[in-house]
Amino acid sequence: LLAIMILTSAFSSYAATANVTVENVSSANSDGYYAVSISVSDLSLSANGSIDIALSYNNLAFTVVKTEFSSSVKKYASAGKAGDNPYHIKITAGSSSLKPSGKICTVYFEAIGLPSIGKYDIVPTVKLSSGASVKTTSGSISIDCSHSYEKHSTVEPSCTTDGYTLERCTKCDGYRKTNKQSAIGHDFKV
Repeated sequence: LLAIMILTSAFSSYAATANVTVENVSSANSDGYYAVSISVSDLSLSANGSIDIALSYNNLAFTVVKTEFSSSVKKYASAGKAGDNPYHIKITAGSSSLKPSGKICTVYFEAIGLPSIGKYDIVPTVKLSSGASVKTTSGSISIDCSHSYEKHSTVEPSCTTDGYTLERCTKCDGYRKTNKQSAIGHDFKV
């Protein structure tokens, strides 16, 4: 009986350490924003309990534009003002407990000007209303090159191949094709 009581006590006092992770990102989306996802695991919020995640980042290179919350936490979540550094994300459980798991939100950053090539850390600092410990994993935004293109050459379309303007980056010597024109096709005569 004593062994069962000790075993029961050990299980009831066990609580996994919550984890908050910021994913890495290395390229901008079609809107020109860098998007990092925030994920949590082993998190349990009691009724009216909360978690506050503060994201610190290099404000000389980026500003937060918006946050999109996953459907599982949307009605419990709030975010700081765009551009805040640190930028706060808060989730407060309702009248019952809440166990968010997986990706809770995506935070969109916009580059200010032309940031230097390099890695910019996104560091989370977490406070739980219960005071329990939380393990955090920082993420980063990597800028490979803030390209500056100039015209290099032009390829005219032919009967079977497309035409385009070839532009070269003056910083990294990378190339891109712009002003694409479809192949003009054959014009057979009898």
